Amino acid sequence: MKMPSPLGPADKKHFQSGLCNGGYTKPFGCQGQAINDQTRDDALSFFNLIRARLAQGQYEKFGLSSASHMNKLRWDCDLESIAEISVRYCRVDKPSLRVVNAINFN
Repeated sequence: MKMPSPLGPADKKHFQSGLCNGGYTKPFGCQGQAINDQTRDDALSFFNLIRARLAQGQYEKFGLSSASHMNKLRWDCDLESIAEISVRYCRVDKPSLRVVNAINFN
């Protein structure tokens, strides 16, 4: 069963504007080369928009309850560096475990 997209055109425009990025302004100051500041801002804004909707109870129909103290995510350049190194040295083998508790927001 395909789940409906939580984002409409107006939402995409909103998160791409940087209004949901956790209070950061560009440049983020990260040294990583895998992504640029616009991609960082878009990703952070997207996840904060989803989290804000979750906090407001807009995903209760999916079995996800609202949250009263949902903080905005903030970008962490150190975690980005760790992720970049982890991906660089990651094994190419397919994972043996199958994800069963996930929601695809596409």
